[in-house]
Amino acid sequence: MRRGRAGIVVVGLLAVVAAGWTSAWAYAAYEAGQQLDLWLKAEAAQGRAWTCPDRAIGGYPFALDISCSNPTFTAQAMGQGVEAQIAHLTAKVALWHPRKIALTLGAPFSYRTSDDTTNVGATWNALTLDLDGLPDIATVALKGEKIAVSGTFGDQGRQSGTATRLDARFVLPDSPSPSAADADPTLTFDIAADGLPIAPLDALVGGTDPADVALSGRLDRADVGDARTPEEAIEHWREAHGQIVLDSSRISRAGAKVTATGILSLDDAHRPKGKLDAQFVGLGPILKRYGISGDMAAAGSLLSTLFGGGKPAAPTEPGALALPISLRNGHLGVGPIDTGIAVPPLY
Repeated sequence: MRRGRAGIVVVGLLAVVAAGWTSAWAYAAYEAGQQLDLWLKAEAAQGRAWTCPDRAIGGYPFALDISCSNPTFTAQAMGQGVEAQIAHLTAKVALWHPRKIALTLGAPFSYRTSDDTTNVGATWNALTLDLDGLPDIATVALKGEKIAVSGTFGDQGRQSGTATRLDARFVLPDSPSPSAADADPTLTFDIAADGLPIAPLDALVGGTDPADVALSGRLDRADVGDARTPEEAIEHWREAHGQIVLDSSRISRAGAKVTATGILSLDDAHRPKGKLDAQFVGLGPILKRYGISGDMAAAGSLLSTLFGGGKPAAPTEPGALALPISLRNGHLGVGPIDTGIAVPPLY
């Protein structure tokens, strides 16, 4: 009898806890809807109009999910009207980690400006965006599969690009404070993308095989002030002597690979400039393409001595050839090779 009564007590307690949890979750869901409505109104007051059609709230019992079908965004930005739309959006917040929001994005996506100089579309098989550190965003993580982007990009004309996989993480600068007026805000990044077509690389080495790219480093002087356009933001960064510090980078393509470290910035003509310490694997066919022949190791030693400023760097793997990559006066150089590839201004 005592065991039976104990079981009844336990079941009763569990029922009370479940009922309490359900009530708490329902209240949290209601509050989430109310807060979203308030946020939408506040954004509209600032000239940014968001819509969330067919809104639904779920995720019981351990999360809150807010989903929309065909959400839209319209605003004035970069001196003109912009419109954006996505097929589906789900925002998920785990109750045990309320400072992180996970967004699942459903294709397709479209973005256009009112003068139609920019009109871009994108599709993908899977795409997620995680924002951590709310209410101030501390980190951003983006993951996607089979992404395709195409359209007209302003002065750049019609462009297109694809990636079979994308994995990127950014750690944003801390919010500025009055006591940190002279601080150097830094954004760190880790980016990996597979299956990228890279036209300048095609021109350099021949062929049209896609490349796998990985970049890790930081962006110094990341505070762009009150810039109203991307061009203003980049110019503010350039005038502040901003730099991109590459701690590591790798491009792999059709059996060839280049790894590099170094520092990049922009010159007065808004063109990338800098020097990278690079190592190449599978460079033989490329050397022959530019009329350079001979034993790989001997060529590596000679070229590194002549153009690397001294003793050649020790290769990190068998067959690696150490050569500097230079971006100077709008031209790309690889060791002694004048690639003939012009590096145009970014803006």
